[in-house]
Amino acid sequence: MKAHPSKPCLVSLIGEITTDDLVPDGNGRPKAANFKAWFALFADSVASGSSSARLRSYLKNTSREVWDYVNWLTHAKNAAYFDAEIGVAITNDLLTAVSNSWLRHCAGQHPRCGECASYSVIAGQCHACGWFDESSVSPELPAISPEELEARLAEPCTQVRPTATHPDTTDGLTEQAR
Repeated sequence: MKAHPSKPCLVSLIGEITTDDLVPDGNGRPKAANFKAWFALFADSVASGSSSARLRSYLKNTSREVWDYVNWLTHAKNAAYFDAEIGVAITNDLLTAVSNSWLRHCAGQHPRCGECASYSVIAGQCHACGWFDESSVSPELPAISPEELEARLAEPCTQVRPTATHPDTTDGLTEQAR
């Protein structure tokens, strides 16, 4: 049985976020494919401290549930079309939470606009008034070779898929649901 497309996407995510910096001193490094262990370390890193306890808990619990659901979906004989849609949706939600958690972590403590005091400052620019923080520094991205980039892009984790709300597929889904 072919794996649900969300599973390789989650495995790719772990490949992107794993680094020895996540492993606390004195602890062993989790196995490379141990999604749950690596994700817990990631959550501990990007949502550390008492003020981030709820976010850290959300990231850990959600990642475990998404991983378990996608694994079930990969092997379920009774899974239906909408089960797959749910798998894609919850994977997307997790990826969104990861991206925003990482950006929040990199930004530090709630940056505010130096002109209008708005919290709508992203990547050093205020989206409310246009002010730009000259001291803003983008995080360094790890360097990858052209070969590695080509390999990563050969099988993207995103896909165009029909949904119940897409006008070109509504009739087919209505027939399928009957």
